[in-house]
Amino acid sequence: MKQLLIIEDDADLRNIISEFFHENDFKVLSSPDGIDGIKLAKEYKPDVIICDLLLPGVDGFKVKEILAEDKNTSTIPFIYLTGNKEITDMRHAMELGADDYIVKPIKVRDLLNLVLKRLERLHSFKSVKVSNLNDNGGKFIVKNGKQSLFVSFDDIKIISAEGYYSVVHLNNGKKVTIKKSLKNWLTILPNNKFYQVHRNSIINIEMIEKLDSGPKGNYIAKLKNYPELIFFSQRCSQKIRKDSILK
Repeated sequence: MKQLLIIEDDADLRNIISEFFHENDFKVLSSPDGIDGIKLAKEYKPDVIICDLLLPGVDGFKVKEILAEDKNTSTIPFIYLTGNKEITDMRHAMELGADDYIVKPIKVRDLLNLVLKRLERLHSFKSVKVSNLNDNGGKFIVKNGKQSLFVSFDDIKIISAEGYYSVVHLNNGKKVTIKKSLKNWLTILPNNKFYQVHRNSIINIEMIEKLDSGPKGNYIAKLKNYPELIFFSQRCSQKIRKDSILK
């Protein structure tokens, strides 16, 4: 039985989510505040955490930050469920390594489906055999089970962290899962082309199709043939403006 931790100060919402997930074969832990939520996460190590952003005492950002520093809780899928629509908050959530940022209102059935898909995806990553990565002057062979690909750095669009694994998104639309950290990737990727924009993503800045300014000097980028927007912190802005080539 999968275990869910819900950290939410709204008692009615917390109870609705808890009851619905319990009815769908989840063991549910719940907490009305961040401090207690952190204790429960460290004690029980749930399969997934749903957390509000605005909490009494310790907010949702701090909850994720503290759990990310503990190797026993750092890889637990973490989903923000909040009424806050601020782009800067969404960006900060992604920088901290959150898996999803869901803005209320949302149907509890849709929330369940999202959690199930996240857990299914995580399970598929854990079941992947460790791949071999052989660097050869900017080209390498990736072996993932029976799949074997000859890849160059130019083929890489974005590398996303997934726990102890990373997912390499290629220009041809394929994705390859590799047991390799982003920190290790940075030791072989050319630093004039690849940039770690936050804790869980490295992008090929030559793949930036559109770059828009956001609030407080931040930027929002759209990569070629990639559905998700990339949020840049103010710290990244100067390098992105300097090195990216927009057509």
